[in-house]
Amino acid sequence: LDEIFDLEGLQLVWLAAGDLSKILGVPFQYEHPQMLALIERAVRLGERYGVGVMYNLGLDSPDFTAVAASARRFFDLGVRVVGVGAAEWHLQMALTSLRQQTLGKS
Repeated sequence: LDEIFDLEGLQLVWLAAGDLSKILGVPFQYEHPQMLALIERAVRLGERYGVGVMYNLGLDSPDFTAVAASARRFFDLGVRVVGVGAAEWHLQMALTSLRQQTLGKS
């Protein structure tokens, strides 16, 4: 991580939840203590190097309330940008359902 954060001109490091969880051996456990420790370390490095940290939330959040609560926890850890891909997934599911109900198509 130090080598990444020290790159010339870097402004943001994107930590991908799914990929990191697999690398750490805790697949899809996005708030596992190992994951949180890595994120906290990245935030500290970001502060030292003047680089922001982005963390995307996984795609398995059960609802928008859970997504918002998770995003708040990561903002509180010092993450500057939280990706909420789960929101896009929920919107896609809602639109697919509406289309099926109104047009009978998927």
